[in-house]
Amino acid sequence: MSSASHPVRNRSGRTRLPRVVWLLVIGRAVNRLGAFTLPFLTVALTDLLGASVSAAGALMAMFGIGSIASRLGGGWLADRIGRRATIVIGLALTAVAQLGLAGAPNLAAAAVAIAVLGLAYEIYEPPSQALIADVVPVRPARPPTGCCRRRSPLPVWRPVCSRPRSVPSICGCCS
Repeated sequence: MSSASHPVRNRSGRTRLPRVVWLLVIGRAVNRLGAFTLPFLTVALTDLLGASVSAAGALMAMFGIGSIASRLGGGWLADRIGRRATIVIGLALTAVAQLGLAGAPNLAAAAVAIAVLGLAYEIYEPPSQALIADVVPVRPARPPTGCCRRRSPLPVWRPVCSRPRSVPSICGCCS
């Protein structure tokens, strides 16, 4: 594999994240910059395109339902055509939909752009998260540090945690 997918140690000996993780973070930031338009979308729909408040709300609900479907579709598509291709498709469709929404001459065109935006908006997430999981090394799990360790730092839990094994647990987390 290339050095882009392996963790690199800096001078202090700490591991840095692989380059591909930083590229995916930048991609996510670009994708989320488009989200700044969403709070103002209902205002634009009502003021600029003459939609009623209920119609603007219905269009925003359509976006929300589409974004749920796009996350599911992003995972399915990543399994079928690959993660990188899915990321590119998702970002490109989101950009096209945002541009279509910005240039929509009427409410019908805006509705189509909102539908496409909703269906494309979350496609990026599943494959990017899977790529990050592939390249970031797994650290060993830490031992449990719940309230019922044998030597609890909180004096209030010491009676609960230092009970005889024959007495049932009060909170259910002691063995």
